[in-house]
Amino acid sequence: MDRPDLTPNKRRRLQELQGSLDRIRQADANYFSRFPGRRHRIRVAADAEIEEAKLLGTEQHYIAVYRMPDGNCWRMLITGPPNADVESFPEWRAKRTFWNNAGDHGFLLLSHVEGKSE
Repeated sequence: MDRPDLTPNKRRRLQELQGSLDRIRQADANYFSRFPGRRHRIRVAADAEIEEAKLLGTEQHYIAVYRMPDGNCWRMLITGPPNADVESFPEWRAKRTFWNNAGDHGFLLLSHVEGKSE
């Protein structure tokens, strides 16, 4: 990996992660070998993959929030580009971002329901 923008500590940490990342990528290859008719897969991201993305600066974690009419909020963790100016998103774009990420899986959000603050 030739990235002059990486610090020596980041390079060292990426080297340490490489074995885990190789095993994860091999597990994906094995999955598709077992299911040759599949072209897509969703799985939980491994800690090493998340750390790699953070070290490389290729993603940022954001929280998308939907305030329900009763004042409670649904919060959903999403990722996106590190330079997104999310604080300036107009309502329509925040709404689209939230629901596009929720998709047909709104039930996943129920664990993120929190009461309104007093």
